[in-house]
Amino acid sequence: MKKMMIVLLALLSIVACVTGPPPLDWNYSIEAPYQDQVLNYTVLNVYQHYEGFQGYKGLEGIQVSIQNTKSKPIVINWNKSALEYNGTSHRVFLTGQKYVDAGKEVPDQVVGSGSRIDVGVYPADSPYYVSGQYGGWRMRGFTTEAISCLVCVLVDGEERFYTAKVTINIQ
Repeated sequence: MKKMMIVLLALLSIVACVTGPPPLDWNYSIEAPYQDQVLNYTVLNVYQHYEGFQGYKGLEGIQVSIQNTKSKPIVINWNKSALEYNGTSHRVFLTGQKYVDAGKEVPDQVVGSGSRIDVGVYPADSPYYVSGQYGGWRMRGFTTEAISCLVCVLVDGEERFYTAKVTINIQ
């Protein structure tokens, strides 16, 4: 009897891990990647906003990929970069940052020759703290039909701006 219970629990845990979240109720299309002699820049993924038992509610941010195609390093100035949607421009909050540091200056990021970075980019005004027993840091969601990430890249001491865009198709 104990063996059957253990096997049943193991099977249930495997099924729970495999099923994952429900399918998306919207889809998106990524604009063709930007490519030139300096970098390849594109959106890899769109992050949905999830509100507990209420299900998926809009977006949280996007994941971008920046590849240096130069023979010298480039520098990404995240403080002069922005996430843009619904006619507004937002400072960026990146994966790896502490929630408490949202909205503060973000260190520049060096990308070596031939190297690539993949980073999640969110609006800096999205993280907020909820106190209490079930509290903690959370992200605000937003709705939009298009979102873009404008990055400032320093190439040989010159600032250049590049944009990656996504169109959201809500069904």
